[in-house]
Amino acid sequence: MLRKLSILDYALIEKADIDFDKGLSVITGETGAGKSILLGALGLILGQRADGSVLFNNNEKCVVESTFDITHYGMEELFAQEDIDYDNQTIIRREIAPNGKSRAFINDTPVTVTLLKTIVSRLIDVHSQHQNLLLSDDNYQLTIIDTVANNHRLMIDYKNQFNEYKELTHKERELITENERLKKDQDYVRFQFNQLNDAKLQVDELELHEEELQRLNHAEEIKSNLNSATTILSGEEQSITQNLHEAINKVQKIAEFLPSTIKAVDRLDSACIDLIDLAASLDRFAESIEFDPARINFLQQRIDLIYNLLSKHKASKITELLDIEKDLDTQLKKVSFFDETLQELQKQITACASQLNIKAQALTDSRKAAFNHITTSIEAQLHELGIPNAVLAISHEIKEQFGSTGRDEISFLFAANKNGI
Repeated sequence: MLRKLSILDYALIEKADIDFDKGLSVITGETGAGKSILLGALGLILGQRADGSVLFNNNEKCVVESTFDITHYGMEELFAQEDIDYDNQTIIRREIAPNGKSRAFINDTPVTVTLLKTIVSRLIDVHSQHQNLLLSDDNYQLTIIDTVANNHRLMIDYKNQFNEYKELTHKERELITENERLKKDQDYVRFQFNQLNDAKLQVDELELHEEELQRLNHAEEIKSNLNSATTILSGEEQSITQNLHEAINKVQKIAEFLPSTIKAVDRLDSACIDLIDLAASLDRFAESIEFDPARINFLQQRIDLIYNLLSKHKASKITELLDIEKDLDTQLKKVSFFDETLQELQKQITACASQLNIKAQALTDSRKAAFNHITTSIEAQLHELGIPNAVLAISHEIKEQFGSTGRDEISFLFAANKNGI
């Protein structure tokens, strides 16, 4: 219900505030008084197109704001779906800038004009001569019946179940479509998977293989230099350790005359032990290095295979190849287990449809129970208005498919004269 309309800088109106109380409000005036301008301003709230030509002052923006009481309109779910703050006293605003650009707001949340139209169309029905009334719309007629039958709670339960049903049937269509695509590419997917799976890739193997290949390719050079270093450290002739032993002997000879040199002897002895141990380690390294053509060939082929796979799959590291392998395996399993997956999904759909049918039947029963009250009440009022032969009937059919409002197809049939229906 429209409670207030505020207009600023629109057409011939500089500023106007109009409050609407309960019951019927009538705006009267002779031709040219501005009644149509008020409807034009309300048209902006309805989402009608506007530009800078509607401005009262070309240097100021036009603002039309309306307040609606939507307490009993059952629009909470719609507001939640569109991520708009719900309030029983909802404020809808439209702004037109001097450059002609338009903005729309619902409870201070910016919205598109399309969404504005969707929401406000449920709040206002503007009709005039030669225009179709909202009353002739079957969906609106169904809304009237639901309002009389107080079906708000039933509709929420039904819509929640219907949304679940739609989601499940959507998954079914996606599953079938995906399976058709995967079956078409199954041979190629299997070839790619087998190629990666047969490679038995390990996460760090490329770096390790390249390091080992580098070592084997320079085996002779490495071995020669390690042997030379070992000889320098602990060889039989003029090695560092031999010189250290000689230095230790020299210092020990003067230790009784210069006691402070005892620490130097200890340090020289420790250094000698470390160098001997180091020489032994280098010697073991040298012994572990052997030129192995077969191993070099294996490593080179393995490295080439990995780089070819990286290039083929446009990957930069082995972990990405492993992820691709896993994804290919998942695709193949989807094809293999398609029948089982589809059957399980269809069981869920059947169970959901059964519950949906129960909720749809509850709506149908509630609506049918309201038919007689609606027709008799309206006919009685029409008779009081001087239309004694007025007859209202409600045509009702059950649709085969579930819809967003149930399975009921409703039409109001009206005749003002005898034998009209």
